[in-house]
Amino acid sequence: MEMIAEGGAANSQLMELRSIHRMLRRD
Repeated sequence: MEMIAEGGAANSQLMELRSIHRMLRRD
């Protein structure tokens, strides 16, 4: 359970980073 929760948190961070990179590329 804990490992799955950590994986989900890491996944959310990756998604956020990708969204930020996209915004930076737009500029």
